[in-house]
Amino acid sequence: MYATAEPRYCWRLAFPFPEPAVAEMSSSAQDSAQDSAQDREIRLRVETALRQLSVLDRHLLTNDANERALRHRLAVQLEKHFDHWDVDCEYDIFEADPKRLAELERALTIAVMGKPLARDTFGLTVYPDIIVHRRKTDENLLALEIRKSSSPVPEDVDRAKLAAWKSEPVGFRYAGLVRLDVGKTSGDPYSCEFL
Repeated sequence: MYATAEPRYCWRLAFPFPEPAVAEMSSSAQDSAQDSAQDREIRLRVETALRQLSVLDRHLLTNDANERALRHRLAVQLEKHFDHWDVDCEYDIFEADPKRLAELERALTIAVMGKPLARDTFGLTVYPDIIVHRRKTDENLLALEIRKSSSPVPEDVDRAKLAAWKSEPVGFRYAGLVRLDVGKTSGDPYSCEFL
């Protein structure tokens, strides 16, 4: 369903991403192997973008920059690894049924705040922080929630949002929780957990 582009080159490796050997497998085994290979490729693309963020924008992480700034810079890096896909931050224009999206937003707001809000004065939007998709279609590949180590919001909130975005009516194929360890001056200041 989500075809991958030509072989990609990873900036930190001197060889193309490995292709799975599927020549002598049954059809269902081939589908499983292709899904598994695509899962690995998606994870590697996200990890590579995170590594680029940690190298090229380390000062933002070290100085505990606003999450919006970090989100934007990660989206810039992701664009390099998802050719023929759109990468957007807090995108709120989906082709799905608007009524279902409003119900989803209300349910998540109640889950987060314990009550519906007239306005989102706390910045607790239900829209994913970063998405990889094709605009004006129902092709939704990846939703990411960004979480700084200094965030006071419980991690369960981000997990609930991602679980909701993987379900109908939007149905992202992949969802990941990106943790950014702000203030760290050495090592990898990030991790990504796919749900």
